[in-house]
Amino acid sequence: MLQSIHIENIAIIKQIDIDFSGGFTAFTGETGAGKSIIVDSIGLLCGHRASKDLIRNGEDYALVDAVFSSLSEDSVSKLAESGIAPDEDGCLYVSRRITADGKSVCRVNSRQISPSVLIDISAFLINIHGQHDN
Repeated sequence: MLQSIHIENIAIIKQIDIDFSGGFTAFTGETGAGKSIIVDSIGLLCGHRASKDLIRNGEDYALVDAVFSSLSEDSVSKLAESGIAPDEDGCLYVSRRITADGKSVCRVNSRQISPSVLIDISAFLINIHGQHDN
């Protein structure tokens, strides 16, 4: 389960921390409020293509950090196949940083991983469904 997310310098978002531990969460707001930017930031954690165009104007980098907790035994087993394990508290820390020169660095529990590994493991961490998905 996605427990919390920290987003910095992505599009119109300077900095935001969102805690998802309290049950159901819904994002509402006017067009341009930033709802899709939050979903796009979560997508970055799933290994989606990172573009330097996402970086907020005037900033050198964009950053998304997340904490995943309450992982199922199946998820932990699948993560282990990629050499990744949650910490002693059962949490997994995922981070993605994009720099103005177009470089992207992915980390899990402070260990650098490739974007392809991030794509592989994200399937066991999160599912994103859009409004027109069946």
